[in-house]
Amino acid sequence: MLFIILQATSFQTIIVNETVPCFLNETAGAQMWKNCGASDDFLTFALLGFEWATGGNFSMVFVSMMILFTYIKYHKVIYPIVI
Repeated sequence: MLFIILQATSFQTIIVNETVPCFLNETAGAQMWKNCGASDDFLTFALLGFEWATGGNFSMVFVSMMILFTYIKYHKVIYPIVI
């Protein structure tokens, strides 16, 4: 059998976002605070690591709800801490 492999040509440029988050840039120095937007929204900046590690805010909201429900149900502080 004879297979003919044609050369692929693309006429569209796909822009891919940066894969390394700004807080992992070891060469940024003091500019990391400005580049990551810490001066604009500190809460978003504080949650960047959690969002990067878990893939979003869904797991954080889910765990927070579970902790809140556990505290409301049992009225003991130790149970949510264990979770």
